[in-house]
Amino acid sequence: MSQSQYPNQPYQGYNPQPATPRMGHLSGCPNCRQLDQVQKVSAIVSSGITTKHSSKIGFGVSATLLAQRLSPPVKPRFRVSVLYLYAVVCILVGFPLFLMYNRQIGMAMFVIGGVTIAYASAYASTLKKKRFTYEKAIAKWSDLYFCSRCDGVFTAQTNFVPANYMNNFLNQ
Repeated sequence: MSQSQYPNQPYQGYNPQPATPRMGHLSGCPNCRQLDQVQKVSAIVSSGITTKHSSKIGFGVSATLLAQRLSPPVKPRFRVSVLYLYAVVCILVGFPLFLMYNRQIGMAMFVIGGVTIAYASAYASTLKKKRFTYEKAIAKWSDLYFCSRCDGVFTAQTNFVPANYMNNFLNQ
């Protein structure tokens, strides 16, 4: 399009300062209705964490207090395989003991292996629930914004929550 085709239209080129500032579809903090002190929580955390290397100490990680406060939920550890391995070892050791040497110790190893398998199965179902809760919380966390004026977090779809209650909000 050339300007000669539309002589009455003003130039619609690059405008470095839009009339209403927006972050995606976010119009401002729900508490103070301002946008100038609003940042993505993930950006605050990633810019507030530094890794240092020293020849005497090794690697170190430091974070600002705000980055620590707004850090993402901790991923639960899933170590069920160690329990199953322990159970298999108990059963494999218990089998020759039962057949050749001492039936009571062999039977005890079988029982310990069986109880460990039952416990590991129950533990695995609990971990599935924790994993689901974690995945839901980390998805919420990635959508959070922080208003430094009001010291709170929010998403585009939710109300303002004080930053001290962020973890409670994420686990709802």
